[in-house]
Amino acid sequence: MLKAGGRVVLVDNVAPDDDPATDTFWQMMEYLRDTSHVRAHSVAQWRAMFTETGFNVEVRHRWKKRLEFQPWVERIGTPHFNQAMIKTLLDDASQAVHEWLQIDEHYNFTLHAALFVGIKTA
Repeated sequence: MLKAGGRVVLVDNVAPDDDPATDTFWQMMEYLRDTSHVRAHSVAQWRAMFTETGFNVEVRHRWKKRLEFQPWVERIGTPHFNQAMIKTLLDDASQAVHEWLQIDEHYNFTLHAALFVGIKTA
C-alpha cells in the first residue's frame, strides 16, 4: 500500500508493443525455458496496469540486454528437450522475430527491458 505521492519502481523484460506474432513467439520461448513463466508484458500493457491501479507512470529508461543461449537455459535448469524445441523455434523464426531478438548463429539473442516509475495518485 502506498499513500498519495508514494513511488513504486519496476524493472522488467518487455515484449513488443505492436507485433502480436513476435509477442506470442517470445512468450512461447519463455514458457519452454521456464514453465512457471506467465507473461512478459509490453510497455503499453505495463502503462495500462499502472494507470488502472491509480498511478501516474513514467518509462524512465529502456535498454537491450544481450544473452548467450546456453547459460540462459542452464541457469534455470531447462530440460534438454525444451532447449531443442527453443532452438527449432529460433531456426524457423520470422524476419520480425529475428529483428526483435537479434538472433545469431549460436542462438544468442537480445532481450528488451524497461524501468518504470509509478506515482500513486490518491
